[in-house]
Amino acid sequence: MYRYATLIVGFVLLMLGGALFQHAGAQAGGTCPALVEQALSAMDDNCGGLERNSACYGYNQVSATFLEEVSEDFFTQPSDRTTVSILAKLTTSPLNLETNEWGVAVMSLQANVPNTLPGQAVTFILLGDAELENAVEPEDAFTPADPVPVFGNVREGANVRSGPGLNFNVIGALANNDRVEADGIDPTGDWLRIVYNDRIGWVSLSVIAVDTQALATLPVLDGTQRMPMQAFYLRTGIGQPTCNEISDDVLVVQGPKNLEVEFTVNGADVRIGSTVLFRILPPGDLMEIIVLDGHAIVTDPDTGAVKTVFAGYRSVVCLSEPDNLGIDGESNDRVVSCGWSEPEPVQLDTLQGWCVLEGVPEDLLNYPIDLLCPGDPPPAPPQEPVSQNTGGVDCSNFRLTHPLFSIPAGPAETFYWDEAHGVDDYRIIFYNSVGAEVASYNVGGTTPNITLNTRGLPIGGVGSWRVQALLNGEVVCDTGQTAPLVHEADTNNPPGATATPDLSSGVVYTGPGQKVVWECINPAANLVQVSWFGYSVADNLDISYNSQGANAT
Repeated sequence: MYRYATLIVGFVLLMLGGALFQHAGAQAGGTCPALVEQALSAMDDNCGGLERNSACYGYNQVSATFLEEVSEDFFTQPSDRTTVSILAKLTTSPLNLETNEWGVAVMSLQANVPNTLPGQAVTFILLGDAELENAVEPEDAFTPADPVPVFGNVREGANVRSGPGLNFNVIGALANNDRVEADGIDPTGDWLRIVYNDRIGWVSLSVIAVDTQALATLPVLDGTQRMPMQAFYLRTGIGQPTCNEISDDVLVVQGPKNLEVEFTVNGADVRIGSTVLFRILPPGDLMEIIVLDGHAIVTDPDTGAVKTVFAGYRSVVCLSEPDNLGIDGESNDRVVSCGWSEPEPVQLDTLQGWCVLEGVPEDLLNYPIDLLCPGDPPPAPPQEPVSQNTGGVDCSNFRLTHPLFSIPAGPAETFYWDEAHGVDDYRIIFYNSVGAEVASYNVGGTTPNITLNTRGLPIGGVGSWRVQALLNGEVVCDTGQTAPLVHEADTNNPPGATATPDLSSGVVYTGPGQKVVWECINPAANLVQVSWFGYSVADNLDISYNSQGANAT
């Protein structure tokens, strides 16, 4: 399992657990909040009503490179727009308080959304020092087909499935003669992609009626088709933020509500049904995804292995050395070079660093971005269910007993509760630091405890848990949710050899596949940014720093 984390340290010896980020960005002159508010407010006037497959110059400064010649005044000032079909590269500038600049650009992309859902699009927002380079050659860009009508053709109803095959779940049914529209066919030629109740579905050709000539006009959809900018190379700044209101230079991506969309970022296929953030981490050879709501599914380009990242979680992937892979002719493109790390919770203070996104105008989004920000009331625990028929169940002594204050260190932990009499099963549910459900397990009997592997929890990670008592599959008792618990650090020494500092590169290697990176970011204040990657959640790192550099064991 790979992990990456960043923190700021002084001339002290630290025992590091799973803290993710602690920024020491200075806020200059009180002008930063005003600039942020001004830029976000201007986005609404400048980019409101943005058409699908278009890009908008949101706030100064934004630069762009095109695939064809354009006039000298084309896309040169806020509110200017362009179609993405001619866009080669889009770059936004870092925040600069002296010049009152903070580059903001917005794109509305169709991605894999069918033409039959004209109001649906994927929103991309570049903030600060960020750049997107189109990775779709013009001759390879996919053009969606005009849909063709199809009709249910079986008396008992034609099943609509979530994917092209009997191994996908049923999401609905077409009655005999029900009309829907299809825009593609799967590689086997047996399944048609349709729009069903405003979502993508698949129906077997064997249970529908369709004109064969119209069917021949539909493209084969094998998941590799990409429209302009649906595949891209991302580059973001990796320095410290200028002010506390903006955590970092970042790409924000939000898909339509209740619809998964696909795109390729730096060679990695990603599928989201949510709002996510992408950024490059120091020293520039790592890319991170943070899920703010919903989920993201990331794919290992070599093995095809997939991981699901839920709301409040993050995953990182390593990037190759820069190469000339895009369409701008420059050797500045990195592609993923390893599998994605196991998802791990993002600390609450890190998530709150993105609260500025709540100020993005709703007109530019598919739905508002809602985070737990300073001053907001804490999320209320889920309401206890009410049973209409307890059948003699006694819940009077049903309560959690351990752990209640922290999750002890170690590879596994047993969770205990007092039993509820008359039930036949228990379900244990886990929540992340922002109150979103991330996992649940059934005991499969009446034993009032369960032992689970806790290696997947980061040291210092925060979460909570609860237990529900079941009778015939129905919830009849609920313990309620614990207060937030912290996963304690293990006192054992980590495996691997003692590292020696490489002062010329600022990189410390501590073992095969493991790396510690340090960078002096403020010599006058003795501030050093230390990042580590490639360690198990059970490992501890002792990181020390002095005038000769950093050292890790």
